[in-house]
Amino acid sequence: MKRHFDRIGHDYDKYHPEHIQKFYYSVRMSSLEKYLKSDSLILDLGCGTGRHHLWYSQKGFTLVGAEPSFELVKIAKTRNNKMVQADAFTLPFACESFDCVLIVSVLHHLGGEKNVMKVLYEIDRVVKSGGYIFLIDHNVLCPYVPILLKTFPTDRDDPNVMAISQFFLQKVLRNMNYEVQKLVYYGWVPNIIPQSIMFLFRSLETILAQIPLVKMLSAQYIVVARKISNV
Repeated sequence: MKRHFDRIGHDYDKYHPEHIQKFYYSVRMSSLEKYLKSDSLILDLGCGTGRHHLWYSQKGFTLVGAEPSFELVKIAKTRNNKMVQADAFTLPFACESFDCVLIVSVLHHLGGEKNVMKVLYEIDRVVKSGGYIFLIDHNVLCPYVPILLKTFPTDRDDPNVMAISQFFLQKVLRNMNYEVQKLVYYGWVPNIIPQSIMFLFRSLETILAQIPLVKMLSAQYIVVARKISNV
């Protein structure tokens, strides 16, 4: 994964238009801020170029970024100096350091369920008792996802790419003594949509999110889980 993102690092932001990223940030934030205090310390694991850190900080959150790609870290440090080069399997943080760990579109790059479980246990180590994990990734129920993984520039040349089921994640988290608080489906706005017609797709996203069976075909999911206190 590291080599893959080192190769595409300079073009990374081009694949994610800012108006699309801001829209999806607003969707994610609507879930995140319901559970966290405004002064929460958040680890953004696999943070990419850290473009969205400013948006989170405007809400009062403090973000620390961890990213394995040297090229992406160089870019991210121009936006947030709380940035470290590290992979998800061995995080350079003390136990119970963070109120929340946010991991966006990373799990499908880890090479399968066994590696995902290893990362979840490492995440568990650095999350405070009573803290939260937000897992955001491609929805295995979406018929478009297999095509996306084979064609999207950040995915197509990564040999480790494999969609990870939201149902698998919920099962693992419950076994790890977490309460799964919420499963959210979203993602009806493709990256190719120009800003001039975004208002139409915002409306579409809102409508489809209200239809129970249809929303389960969305491109992405958010699993929100709380670490049960040992006290």
